[in-house]
Amino acid sequence: MPRPRSYLAVDGGGTKTHAVLIDARGEFLARGKAGASNYLKLGVNEWTHTVYLAVENAIAQLAEPPEIVRAWIGTAGIETEKQAQEAHASLCHSLHLPKERLCVTNDAALLRAGMNGPGIVVIAGTGSVVHGYATSSQNTTSSIQVGGLGWILGDEGSGFSIGRAAIKKVVSSQAGPELGGAVLTHFRLDSREDLLEAMYSPEFCPYHPATLSRTIISLAFDRQNTEAMDIIRDQLKILADQIMLAFAGVPGASHLILSGGLATQKPYHIMLLNLLQQNGFPSISTHIIVDAAEHAAEALRKNQIEYGYL
Repeated sequence: MPRPRSYLAVDGGGTKTHAVLIDARGEFLARGKAGASNYLKLGVNEWTHTVYLAVENAIAQLAEPPEIVRAWIGTAGIETEKQAQEAHASLCHSLHLPKERLCVTNDAALLRAGMNGPGIVVIAGTGSVVHGYATSSQNTTSSIQVGGLGWILGDEGSGFSIGRAAIKKVVSSQAGPELGGAVLTHFRLDSREDLLEAMYSPEFCPYHPATLSRTIISLAFDRQNTEAMDIIRDQLKILADQIMLAFAGVPGASHLILSGGLATQKPYHIMLLNLLQQNGFPSISTHIIVDAAEHAAEALRKNQIEYGYL
């Protein structure tokens, strides 16, 4: 008896990796998770292991391993054809897939799947990036990127940048008691000196400030804390400017897609959309995609992707 046919998509980000399997009718089969899978940070070997683990965790939930008809891996940190080719070769070997069945791109490309016409893709989670996708008269796709330079040089409007801004206010003694207390409580610390020391400890990683972002969002929107609200607004103003830059480079853009752990939170994306409107951003079709992997798996099934684009 032949194995069941399935379509696999993996969304790899700065915090976690999601793998989703659907069947030939589009029915959800299984989901697997693993840790962070930013390609630039991990390198090809550790990245391959992380993606493989997420896929295996999904397959382990099924009674028998399915036949993977097509697979699409979209991951943060892949920005060049060379990186995509290196990752593709490694993962084909690891997953035992013929090369023609596997596509490897950056994570923003997952969200473009099924987009009818030019548009803008925004990811705001642990990190952030804005991509503009244009279609030429020859019906080929090109892309431009604004932001997405990582936690050292960018990631404006992301969980990391929001958390870092709050931490800076606390360690510089500029935070009020509610914001300061919330930040110290989040990290289970007693003083700003302890917080500063923790941020420069050998165990520090960009994920630590990013974990604080949900606390800041709750302070801002649930408790109406003005300091927290200012932090979020300042970061979103920069992200809105990046979206406007991408929009200017994509003639006729008719879609705006938002995704990522922060962008899918309603108060966050409402504020972002309001800032865009104030900047003169036109009223175009806007979509909030909560599950990029499931979205991409369905696009694979419907053959709505262009293999090879980043």
